[in-house]
Amino acid sequence: MEHKDEVYFEVHGVNGAELEAVARSDSFIVDHTPPIMTEISDNKDGNRYQADKSNLCLKWDFFDSESGIEKYRTVIYESRHGIKQKHWPASERYNETKPMNSFNGKMDSTLGNLNMEDGVTYSLHVTAFDGALLATAHESTGVMIDTTPPSTPKVKFGVRSLRGFISTKTETMLMILLQLTVLIDVNV
Repeated sequence: MEHKDEVYFEVHGVNGAELEAVARSDSFIVDHTPPIMTEISDNKDGNRYQADKSNLCLKWDFFDSESGIEKYRTVIYESRHGIKQKHWPASERYNETKPMNSFNGKMDSTLGNLNMEDGVTYSLHVTAFDGALLATAHESTGVMIDTTPPSTPKVKFGVRSLRGFISTKTETMLMILLQLTVLIDVNV
């Protein structure tokens, strides 16, 4: 059978009185391709950082035009100091979910009570299965938790001298017009 072939069975019966009956089964489409991912995200705005340590706004979409999406298996991974390990679900290998409609595999949900930590990157891993149980897996780029505010830089204001380039009178006029030339010195 070839990809996208429509397959059905037809039964033809004849009895001793030579009366005939024909019955045809429902058909199915041959599917040799796994689902295709069109979107995967682990936070609402596609940011690389977030301050919320409890929730991830998850979004993913896969499609399979031949046999639809049968189910998803999802896992949240954490990456800490180059070591990746499963963060959620805590007691199972994965969470299994079925889409509302097999030919519209878009999923959008907020996962809460995750107890995430500062400086750790969390990513969404989704394995999608189509009606023929062919699978494909994809993982989001991840979002790093950061609840620390930025440090306040030290800013120095001063007037840069123009002496030697223009007259004192012109320099005074420029200072009145420009007020200040701002020099920012960021001490890290």
